Amino acid sequence: VGSMVAQNEVVQGGTRAILTLADGKVVDLEKTKGGIVEKQSATNIFNQGGNLVYKDSLVQAVEKAVFNKVTVPRGGEFSITLSDGTIVYLNSESELRYPVNFVGRDRRVYLSGEAYFDVTQNKEHPFIVEMKNSVVRVLGTSFDVRAYADEDEVLTTLVQGVVRFSAGKESVVLEPGKQAILDKLGQIETREVDTYLYTAWKEGVFAFKRQRLEEIMKVVARWYDVNIFWENVSQKEVTFTGKMKRYDDFSKVMEMLEMTGNTEFVVRENNIFIREK
Repeated sequence: VGSMVAQNEVVQGGTRAILTLADGKVVDLEKTKGGIVEKQSATNIFNQGGNLVYKDSLVQAVEKAVFNKVTVPRGGEFSITLSDGTIVYLNSESELRYPVNFVGRDRRVYLSGEAYFDVTQNKEHPFIVEMKNSVVRVLGTSFDVRAYADEDEVLTTLVQGVVRFSAGKESVVLEPGKQAILDKLGQIETREVDTYLYTAWKEGVFAFKRQRLEEIMKVVARWYDVNIFWENVSQKEVTFTGKMKRYDDFSKVMEMLEMTGNTEFVVRENNIFIREK
């Protein structure tokens, strides 16, 4: 098969996710657009095309937190408006566990993968994001957390507000424009970054600045749900700067990446072979 024909196999991601309710019931959110998905205690859950919204129908004292979970597959994205109004944008291959209603002193959610949080301010009830081995504490702010199981580093990037990022005994307070990096040894470093590079995905854009091709292809593979094979390992070190639309055809992404020099992409079904030209 010529590579042009095979290219049509690769499809860009879309809004898709699975909702798991506290009782174990599973709802495919791609198939239930519009209207009430579910009613839990005093909370209605609406699916508004790619955004799941939790709305309290009456004010009542909820004693115990009831947890839901949204799982976004490779090739998906989805957003959730939590009961306090906080908006969470979930990237591909990510999962968020959160209470239907927040109960008690803090507003705590559990993340694996990547999410952008736009947190409703409430000083009495701090917002807390827990990952596998680190925690972000918030007052009211916008930030991106990236904690994929298959990556060595956890990245927290602050756009506005203030957050405290902790892992074990170490912790740092971030200001806007700063990023905390937790490495696999459990050490935290901070650096100044262009936050756009780390949050552009939620605006439908891939943005890279002198990024290694190996890192870029991890990001691309999650969105297009493809497998990557390096025929020439040296190609991992090629760097690229530029912007691409996430909803573009995969062939457009390859064209842009091939412009950087001597890299060639061969597509066979959903396998991408990367080699030197």
